Amino acid sequence: MPNRGFPKSSRVTAKKEYQSIYQTGNKVVYRCVVLYFKPNQSDRVRLGISVSKKIGNAVVRNQQKRLLREVFRLNRHRYRPGYDLVCVARKPILKLNFEQLTEQLEKALTRAGLINL
Repeated sequence: MPNRGFPKSSRVTAKKEYQSIYQTGNKVVYRCVVLYFKPNQSDRVRLGISVSKKIGNAVVRNQQKRLLREVFRLNRHRYRPGYDLVCVARKPILKLNFEQLTEQLEKALTRAGLINL
């Protein structure tokens, strides 16, 4: 059984890393997320999540972060390794359930060319 954890090595954590991805990476705009991506120097995919105060209060923002993190965690074996991703949540994300969010994120990643078929 594959490791299903989400260790720190699978996360984008530093402010400088976020800024680098925003400034020099590519982006795909989708209905519920804006996906920024940039090649990294490792053999794994790393995820960063940004949810604005426009989305809601702290409880709502943290709930959306947990959902995005879980979608990524369960499907990361399908993503092309060697990339840093930053998902920026947009307002329509509030209307999606887990399955719909999985589908939307998969479509955004496919558009970016980051899913192994």
